[in-house]
Amino acid sequence: MNNIIIEENKEISSEMYNSYIKQGKKLIINSKAENTRKAYFSDWKDFSEWCKMNKVVSLPAEPETIVAYLSYLFAENKRPSTIARKKSTISQAHATAGYGSPTTAKIVTDTMKGIKRELGIMRNKKNPILAEDIQHFCEKKDDIRDLRDCALLLIGFSGAFRRSELVSLNIEDVRFTREGIRVILRKSKTDQEGAGMEKGIAYGSNPDTCPVRILQDWIEAAQIREGALFRQINKYGQVSKKRLASSHSVARIVKEYVQKIGLPAAEYSGHSLRAGFATEASANGASLDDIMRQTGHRSVEMVREYIRKQNLFKNNASAKLGL
Repeated sequence: MNNIIIEENKEISSEMYNSYIKQGKKLIINSKAENTRKAYFSDWKDFSEWCKMNKVVSLPAEPETIVAYLSYLFAENKRPSTIARKKSTISQAHATAGYGSPTTAKIVTDTMKGIKRELGIMRNKKNPILAEDIQHFCEKKDDIRDLRDCALLLIGFSGAFRRSELVSLNIEDVRFTREGIRVILRKSKTDQEGAGMEKGIAYGSNPDTCPVRILQDWIEAAQIREGALFRQINKYGQVSKKRLASSHSVARIVKEYVQKIGLPAAEYSGHSLRAGFATEASANGASLDDIMRQTGHRSVEMVREYIRKQNLFKNNASAKLGL
């Protein structure tokens, strides 16, 4: 049959039906965050090439193929989190193609359990940046690059922004008010439908580290009237109209500044700003609800994980041993 009946008295051609299926698959892919899509494409490419090299079928793959691939990743000293992500990619690819996932087979789940037990499942969490660190970062603002970096670090910290969110901000997303600034986040990792959310950042008590005043200084110094909020600066100190190249630019700036104040750069990342917000806000009495309203977290446990690490020595029983 060339026609497929989808409703009474309504027909579409089989070609049109197949085009709808293809469009549906594209929509499934686009439902993921851009960075997630990039990771999926990269992971799937790696798996497909590995299958081709070992002369096995990648789609649909057999559970034994997945076990062999996971064992290969383990032998290559990949981190448990990386192996788990690659397994998830394989599962997503099968689901999108309409196949059952081979990753749910018992031999696969048992393999993952063995890998986690062998390598250890404790996450390699980066340290949070604290308020005193930010204060040291912004002590020196001798040129426009220092001013931009200070503004970016302060907004990232006080707004609990993800790296990609910071890079995506435009000046049109920022509104200055009596209380501080309102920042419209048009799309984020947990808001793939683009409903948007608004964050408020209050004036700080110290003019040298007030996120609102420093951001205003950066905007005026860079003469930003429209477009990207945080921009590239060339070696001559000229501000470009181009936004920072990628979220990795934020991570690079964070590492540069922690190193300047004598902290180990390897233990910090762009995410340290967001983690630092949750840590400091909790230490200063903010409720979990208030913290999650700013971070946009959906998981209470994830926020508690930040707080728990910083509170390790608070009311610690070992301090009461009389040693």
